[in-house]
Amino acid sequence: MGLTKSYLLTYNAAQFGIWSYAVFLTLKCIAQGNIDKVYAEAGLYVLIGQTLMIMDVVHAALKMIRSNPVTAFLQIVSRVYVCWAVMYPMTEDMGGFLRSPVVSSLYLAWGVTEMIRYSYYNLNMVNKVPYVLSWIRYNAFLPLYPIGVASEMFFVIGSGFVYMLHGDVHPDPLRVRMPNCLNASYSSSAQVCPPLM
Repeated sequence: MGLTKSYLLTYNAAQFGIWSYAVFLTLKCIAQGNIDKVYAEAGLYVLIGQTLMIMDVVHAALKMIRSNPVTAFLQIVSRVYVCWAVMYPMTEDMGGFLRSPVVSSLYLAWGVTEMIRYSYYNLNMVNKVPYVLSWIRYNAFLPLYPIGVASEMFFVIGSGFVYMLHGDVHPDPLRVRMPNCLNASYSSSAQVCPPLM
């Protein structure tokens, strides 16, 4: 077994472990009736898992895997954006977003998807993929993709409204004001408009 294959097996196993633990923590909170604590319990692991997924783009760019780096980037960028630019800067009092049941739907959709994906990748590398896992891999996206996208949109649009309506109480952490050297401005409240069009 070569170094690249050993590395990828380790990376995939680590990602599977991170996502499995995030799903476990999410389900534990739900089972205990603490759905409002999902972000506090599982958020760090989701942040780590999503951030590590940037390596999928690197792996594709280095031809370690057969994926197209541009496609890999496009698949990952929205999730990293939601984690780091939308959810991470939120405070606990921002309209209760981080205590919303939508955190659970988001984490479960992402987590189950990644558990399937990374277990499939590892088993495929050793030619041991059971039929049922192949079937799940190519069919689970039917319910999980819309749940994940709807949950992402909830946070992106919701945080934009909070910054737009309550900017004095909750300053926008991503706001860029003019004048500046780029002669450009940005506000998270602008992210509300495109999805509503």
